Amino acid sequence: MIKELNKNDFPSAVKILANCFTEDSLHIFAFPDITERIRLTKLVYEFIIYHMVPEMFLKIFGYFENTELLGVIIFSPFNPGRKWTDNLQDALEDMRAKAKNERINLIGEFARESASINIPFDYLYVNELGVLKKYRGKGIGEKLLKNTEFEALKSGTNFVTLDTTSITNLELYKSWGYELFKEYIFHEIKCFKMFKNLKITKE
Repeated sequence: MIKELNKNDFPSAVKILANCFTEDSLHIFAFPDITERIRLTKLVYEFIIYHMVPEMFLKIFGYFENTELLGVIIFSPFNPGRKWTDNLQDALEDMRAKAKNERINLIGEFARESASINIPFDYLYVNELGVLKKYRGKGIGEKLLKNTEFEALKSGTNFVTLDTTSITNLELYKSWGYELFKEYIFHEIKCFKMFKNLKITKE
C-alpha cells in the first residue's frame, strides 16, 4: 500500500533514506569515512524530511507492507513560486553546527548544480527515492515512481525528472521509461539528469 506519510512516519523515513544513501556516490565522495558518512547522511535526511518537506511544500509518500514502511519517495510538485524561507535557513545553520564538518555543504552544492540545469518544460522533480535493502528487486521503487507519475498527471504536469549518480540506477530508470536528459560532472562524480514524458507513455 502506498500512502502519504505523516510526522509519525518521519523517523522511519529518515532511517530508510539515510541507510540507502550511505552507499551513494555523492555521499561517499562527501564523507569518505564511513562513521562520519552514517552520522552526516542521517543529519541531511532529518533536515530534508523535517524541514524541507513542510517549508518547501514537498510531498513524501511511502510503501507499506502491513504497518512496516519499506520504501520512501520525496518529490517537488511543479511550483515556480517555491522559495527558500528564513525557517529553512535557520534549520540549515543548525544542521551545519551539528555536523561540525564543512563537507556537508557539498550536498547542497550538488542540489544547486542539479537545479541550475535548464529544462525546457514544466515538471515534477523526484528529490529522493529509497527502498530498504532486503526488499529491493521486488518492484517497490517502481511502484513509488508510478504513484508519483500519477500525482504529476493529476496536477497537470506531463513530465517527471530526477537525478542519479549510479550507473545501475541509470539503467533501472531507463527500463522504467526514463530517458537521459543530460550527463554532467559534479567534482569527480558522473551524474545523470533523467526525464519521462508521461503524455507519450500514457498514449
